Amino acid sequence: MVRRTGKTGGEQAAEQGTQNLQAQLQQKANEAGLLVADNFQAQMLVSALTFIQQGQHGPKTSAILEAMGTGSTAPLEDWGNQILTWNQPALLSSASDSSG
Repeated sequence: MVRRTGKTGGEQAAEQGTQNLQAQLQQKANEAGLLVADNFQAQMLVSALTFIQQGQHGPKTSAILEAMGTGSTAPLEDWGNQILTWNQPALLSSASDSSG
């Protein structure tokens, strides 16, 4: 019995075609994901701005709005750091405090 070690031209072409199709599908999925995310983000932003305009917001948003009013030189970095602090689990913050 003769052992075949290589792939035939047809097998290689089919494999390459499958890989190309998978890459195209992945690209289309990424594009669709970006479109869905953009639609969601846009709707969320409009809703958030509407609530802010109506004065309906919580303490975190109030803190950010106050920082905007003070003319902070790096507001986005400051707000990002505040938001990370707000969302950090208590165990992580207490562990980092005790370590030094």
